Amino acid sequence: MEQEITTLEPQLTCELRNHRDHDKNTIYITTDSTYNQLSLRITTNVEATFKPASHHVPPDQGGSADGSMLYLDLSSLNLSTSEFQKLEASAAEWSFQAYPDQRTIGMTPTVLQTLKPGPGNQIDITLASLTLSSPPQGSVVYPVVTYFHVPSITDDEIGQFDTLSATLQVPPDTHKRELQRDIQLSTDTNAIITSDEEHTVANFFTLAFGPGPEGKEVKAGPATAFVLTFVYGTGYGYGALTDIQHARDIKVTRGLNADEWHIESDTTLQNPSWKLTPPVGKPIIGTGPQSNVAFDVTNIVTLFRAGPTSLLLTYQGIPGYQDGSFILPLYKIPHVQISSLQVEPNPTYLTEQKAEVTVRWQTKNATSLLLAPLCQDVTNLTSVPAEIFTTTPFTLTAKGPYADRNNVAYRTVEAVVLPRINSFTASPRSIYYKDFPCDVTFSWAVDSNERIRLVSSREGTSGDTYEPLGSVTKSIQQPQMMTLIPISQYQENVQNRKLVLSAFKTQHQRYPLAQKARLVAASPTAPLTALAHEHQISFIDNALYQPIGEPLATGDTPYLAFAPDGSFVFVASGDGQLTLIHIQETQTRPYYTFQSAALPDVSDKPTAVAISRDAKTLFVTTQDAHRAGKLVILMQEGNTYHKQGEVAVGKEPTDIALDPSGARVYVSNAGENTISIIGVDAKRNYALISTIGNIGQQPRGLGITRDGQILLVASANGVFALSTSYPDGSPRQHLPVETPVSFAMMAGGRYAFVSLEKKNALALIACGTLPKDCKVLEENIQVGEKPTGVTVTLDDGLVLVTNTGDASISVLTLATYEAETTSIPSVEKPTGVVVTPDAKQIYSWHNALIRDILHPKDIPGLSVYDRISGISTTHLETTDLITCAVHPDKNRQFAFALEKASTDLLLIDTGTFETQRVPLEGGHQPLLLDVSANGERLFLLCDDKQRYYMQVFDITGQTPKKLAEKELYEHPSTKGFKSLCVLADGSQAFVTESSVPLLHQIYHEEGSYQVKSHELEGRPEALTALPDGARLYVFSVKDTDPGADANMNMISVINPRTMHIRTVHLGIEQKVASIQYVVPSPDGTALFATDASGVRIVDPVSLRLSRTYLWPGATVISYGIATQPDGAEIFVTDRGGSTVFVLRQVQPE
Repeated sequence: MEQEITTLEPQLTCELRNHRDHDKNTIYITTDSTYNQLSLRITTNVEATFKPASHHVPPDQGGSADGSMLYLDLSSLNLSTSEFQKLEASAAEWSFQAYPDQRTIGMTPTVLQTLKPGPGNQIDITLASLTLSSPPQGSVVYPVVTYFHVPSITDDEIGQFDTLSATLQVPPDTHKRELQRDIQLSTDTNAIITSDEEHTVANFFTLAFGPGPEGKEVKAGPATAFVLTFVYGTGYGYGALTDIQHARDIKVTRGLNADEWHIESDTTLQNPSWKLTPPVGKPIIGTGPQSNVAFDVTNIVTLFRAGPTSLLLTYQGIPGYQDGSFILPLYKIPHVQISSLQVEPNPTYLTEQKAEVTVRWQTKNATSLLLAPLCQDVTNLTSVPAEIFTTTPFTLTAKGPYADRNNVAYRTVEAVVLPRINSFTASPRSIYYKDFPCDVTFSWAVDSNERIRLVSSREGTSGDTYEPLGSVTKSIQQPQMMTLIPISQYQENVQNRKLVLSAFKTQHQRYPLAQKARLVAASPTAPLTALAHEHQISFIDNALYQPIGEPLATGDTPYLAFAPDGSFVFVASGDGQLTLIHIQETQTRPYYTFQSAALPDVSDKPTAVAISRDAKTLFVTTQDAHRAGKLVILMQEGNTYHKQGEVAVGKEPTDIALDPSGARVYVSNAGENTISIIGVDAKRNYALISTIGNIGQQPRGLGITRDGQILLVASANGVFALSTSYPDGSPRQHLPVETPVSFAMMAGGRYAFVSLEKKNALALIACGTLPKDCKVLEENIQVGEKPTGVTVTLDDGLVLVTNTGDASISVLTLATYEAETTSIPSVEKPTGVVVTPDAKQIYSWHNALIRDILHPKDIPGLSVYDRISGISTTHLETTDLITCAVHPDKNRQFAFALEKASTDLLLIDTGTFETQRVPLEGGHQPLLLDVSANGERLFLLCDDKQRYYMQVFDITGQTPKKLAEKELYEHPSTKGFKSLCVLADGSQAFVTESSVPLLHQIYHEEGSYQVKSHELEGRPEALTALPDGARLYVFSVKDTDPGADANMNMISVINPRTMHIRTVHLGIEQKVASIQYVVPSPDGTALFATDASGVRIVDPVSLRLSRTYLWPGATVISYGIATQPDGAEIFVTDRGGSTVFVLRQVQPE
């Protein structure tokens, strides 16, 4: 695409010409009409069409004409009525109409005429019989031509005008000589660069007298004078150089050989002029080096449109010469403009320590373009790609015609390059409350060219900095939040990643099963659990632990393992039958279907199963009638698996453990007290590497840490820990626990639960980097009778244990929060709560728009609890609040609030609680507001009683600045509860209403805000987004059984970039779990939702309800919810009382 270069706007150019004075713009002061042989010449710079008007209209009605109308205004000539009436205008195929009162001649063509640009193309209007007996003051007059309806020039009802100039002179004395034969006038440039809103150009040129073609010496007399002037205008037209105000600032000073000349400026008149007087009796110009006399004309500023204009120099009183004038053309050149310069995307993120961006621009009137720091000539281009490595300013230099006369424009845009934090992990992230202090290994991968810091919410920063790819181990004394911050962003704290390190306790609850279950496996991706019975596989939900569908029949003593993506369960039965149970989510109860698919049988009795991390390989251990063991390997082929090979192992194989890297497989052999280690080659062929012993008697269960460094073996005489790096010779760490059976490794990497069958308990083992660092933390966590199978959900939220002695399943919640025994005083029946960014104050209020049996009246005021003093006070005592949000920047100490029956946005000083009202345009009732986490945007949902609107504000300044207002949707037939959520970067906002299954999206694209609506499966009840804006969550309900109280809970997960929506049915009825509000944890690893009398913790990956917290001994109607910035506490309003309840992180013992 070629760069647009525009020299002049489409325009007509008009000039007066006197044929008696060599076609110069001279009007003679005389009553003899033969002296003024005038014509009006019209030219154009684009092809113009003149259309006949059906009739003439007065000048002030030219816009209403039905054809082209031109008006020549001669009022500046001071013509008498009789002089004007004698004036005759004529031209072939043109019609004229005089308007004496305005001293104006109107004209229109009688036929359609086309005027093309270029030499020889013009329209000449003859103006005959002009006399001028009483001229106006001054030597220059400015007639004006106004024109309407000239297609391609001006097609609307607004006319354009061109200011002309004419010099007034007495008729020449034919006996005297013409000065221009002996002296000529010139300038070193005729270009005048226009100024605009961004550029002010003070133009300059040199005006010089030089020898004429005949070059006779001319001496000045006592009355000799030259007067310099220009064409002046008063409006946005053509022809004039500048306006009177700017003309008065023009400076004329002596130049070459002009030392003896006198300069007198007269800028008090309407026609500013400069009188140049040469020394009396001396040659006006000399000879040789003295043959040029020059004057510097400076500080010429014009805001007028580009086009031709004139310089006028009149002269008089030169002995032996006629009075006359010089006329030199000047051309107003449009200033080069850079309309826009932008970088896309901006900000951008590093990938492999570089970022690729596109720099785009739009310019006008440019003849050359240079882009720095690329030092690249980008003339005739509108964009270029660029590869950058850090935040980079780009400067576009645009040069127009006469760039050496300051026709240059610059614009700079900063391409913000942010480090891409690809990962930030902690192992462990959740620490047993009796295991403090604990060494935690932080690992990160940051695509950056700079170093990073780790900042603790408890201890701040140590001052240490680290490479962008690395790890470090720190001793953690207590729960806290650790923040990774690239140094380049440290001050602004913009680009970071957070991790909440929490302590956990176990809370046990037991649920009955229809039949005994031997083994258990939790789905890694869905809120369900698989159980292995004697001859069946069944599934239960993870909320009430009720069956999902009917059990599936298998052979005897089945073993099971979940695929890493949760799509199937691999089952091996004692009769050699191998089966895949495919799991499919559905839209109706029971929301999951289970379909069995047979695999090739094995000849011997299976004793354990495992699945590789990529799900391409299945492993089965078997034993024959003589107890000889084998490891059977099945490889994926298409949609099924086929036997790839087998490896002989020891007698009575009991369990399989897979190295996390996939390099080794471990098999415990109870019949010979050994571990078989199997390796794999590049062709995926498996073979026995070694067999090791010294692992106790009759080994059963195996466990391996997340980093693959420690292997745990459950033997009859305890647990043994050994190093996988030196499995043969490394010392064994004996952990004396009673009758261990099987392990469940926490995803965090440090902890393992092991079932103790005869003790009716679990043991908790802490694993170190070496076997000697492993220890037993608890050895008597009570569960049901004869526990065997044990599993931990992938989010480390629940431990599930099958109890074979009493047909039950034990559920251990790994609780990271505890209910505080004391609460925070609040206004009556609070519905909302927020925490200030510095965590020093907690605000709560009652939403005045809520009207029900619990809230029969308005409850005004904002309750403010000071956490340092422990005192709660009420402010805004007479204000019926709707909602409140605190500015996320702790240095900007104010909050935003809405008031019932008010059309104002309230700004609250959080130090004094003085309130400033910002009236909202349109008079709409505001309902909801939310602020972006970066502190740049505020979104406001408003209601005009027929439809809802979204208003967007820039809040980076002292007062919110409205950016946009967009209509969202009309009122539904039944109003519902509305939710608003803004992404952290302020780029998008989302609205739901519980009566309508729609998600309304407002987003910024191509310079403006747009609105889209997306269908949801259920009625939305609550809405939130992760802190990084990567995912949006809508909690909904769906009536699956009309006429019955069977509304089922669902969660929709939305990618805000693609708007792909995935909905998961939780399989929990609304009467069991009724979600009110939901907020994310500060690190985005959990969703906290209020539900009737407690708080639910939802894993944002598996969407499992992992934990539930209640307030023992208290009747609480949980409603509003907020988290402390570091995740240390959760605050929940009691809608039925006058308090805010607190969940506090579990603390070390």
